[in-house]
Order: sequence, then structure tokens, then C-alpha cells
Amino acid sequence: MSVQAITLRQLRAFIAVAKHGNYTRAAEHICLSQPALTSSILALEDLLRLRLIDRDTRNVELTDAGKEFLAGAQRVVNELDFLIESTESRAGLREGEVVVACLPSTIETVLGPCLTLFSQQFPGVRIRIRDVNDSEISSLVLSRDCDFGIGGRPSERKAVVFLPLYEDTFHVLFRRGHRFEQLDTVPLAEVLRERLVLQSIATGMRQLFEGAAARAGIKLEVHCEAEQLSTLTVLVEKGLGIAPVTSFCLSLMPSPYLESRVITAPLIIRPLGIISREGSTLFPAAEKFRLLVKMTMDQLAAAKRT
Repeated sequence: MSVQAITLRQLRAFIAVAKHGNYTRAAEHICLSQPALTSSILALEDLLRLRLIDRDTRNVELTDAGKEFLAGAQRVVNELDFLIESTESRAGLREGEVVVACLPSTIETVLGPCLTLFSQQFPGVRIRIRDVNDSEISSLVLSRDCDFGIGGRPSERKAVVFLPLYEDTFHVLFRRGHRFEQLDTVPLAEVLRERLVLQSIATGMRQLFEGAAARAGIKLEVHCEAEQLSTLTVLVEKGLGIAPVTSFCLSLMPSPYLESRVITAPLIIRPLGIISREGSTLFPAAEKFRLLVKMTMDQLAAAKRT
């Protein structure tokens, strides 16, 4: 006997007869004709090579084998019903979860507006944010621990698709009263003459800045290093150096004691966009949120160009 030959219709017919103890009422309950219900029961017994129901003109009773089979059949049908209902709910955006891996610097500028709008439209869908650095975003995407990511261009592109949407420019953050306060923009060569406060080498922002320094032929000398942007803010406030950061990062580093200017000659660009698994298809809720993120970043890019 092949388990694959047993149908959901046969299981529902058997459960209905066991519940109602009557073929007529069971057939009405599952919207089958009585001959169709009887045929389903007989086919199930034939596949199992067991008699599940003892029947006569008045009574319908389960055999011992039928009683044992009923518990398992009910469990299978219940689990399948739950799976179908859950899938339909996710497809209809009534419930579910969307997991997004992103750079902390994108939360206020990109994710903030998206979360507000999405939660209003789809209150039953949970959003989980994994705020990590660039390398972790790619890992989470590839391991399927998130639906998609928002970050810089991955250094490892195998099995990952990067959709560039926004060019984030580098600024230099310094204490008020610094000589840079008199300038409209600051050349990279001038930035590199100062004591630098940078994020760790594991971050994409640090790697991009080091690359720009190398192309300028200037050795990078780091005075202080920290993981968190909030720590960089304190270090710059205390006069321990200046910090090259992107414009998105500045939104997370507010301070009445600090100023910033765009770094030029050359302009240093950090491409930001959506990172996804190659060939993957997202659940409707995740795809809806991805499109919302794309629309928001497109609008930010358009506003920057004007």
C-alpha cells in the first residue's frame, strides 16, 4: 500500500462518519453525495487492507483498527488545514513575518518611513529588523535568515543580487571651532592630515574610506577606532579626532557640538541598495515591503539630484 494513494477526501469522509455515526449526516457535513462518501470509505479501507467501520442498516461503529486510525487521520487533516489557512493568510497579507537585515544608518532615513506606512496597511504582519554591518547582511541573506537586506555593494557577489538605488556621500564630522568650519567642502587630502576616528575594519564604510585613501597615495593613520556610531560621536566631541562618515550615518550622530562637511577631491560614494538571493521568490508580505523600500530609496535619490 502506498501512503501517497490516500487522498484528503478519503480522510475527511472517514472522520465525518466517525464524528456523526451516520452516513447521511456525514455526507451532508462535507458536502458529498452519500454514494461518493461510501465510495471514499471503501477505497480507503481497500488501500489500508483494513476494515475501519462496521456497518449495518441501523448502526455505524468504528472497528478497533478504525479507532486507532482515527486519531492519526484527524491529526493529519488538522495540520494540513492549519498549513493551508496559514499560507492563505500570508498570501493575503493578513499575517506573517518579514525579516530585513540592514545597516543601522538606513533605519531612520529608509526603514522608518517604510515601517510606518507598512504597519498601517498590514497591521497583522510582523517586521523584524537585523541591524548589522555589510558582511553580516550578505551572510544573513545567503543563509535565508532574512528575506532581503539593505546595505552596501557586497564584496562577495556569488549567489547574491545587488540592486543599487542610492549614492551615499562621505562627510567629515568635527567639533565646532575646527578649521574645517570655515570651508564649504573639505578635500580628502586635508581630511587625511588630521587625527582620524574610524569604525572597525569589518565595516563597509571603513573599507571604502581606506580604499579612497590608498588611491590618493596617502597612508591612513587611525588615532581611535570604535564599533558604534554613538561611540564615534563621543570621541569626536571629546576632541580625539575627526570622523569620516556617510550622510545616512549623520542622522544617527546628532550633537550640538559637532559640524560636518562633504568630503571632495574626490567625492567618495557609498552605493546602497537592496541585497537578495539570486533566483529567490519572496512571500507576498516580504515582496510588498521590498517594493516599499525600493520606492523610498528611489525617492531619496531623486530628491538628492534636485
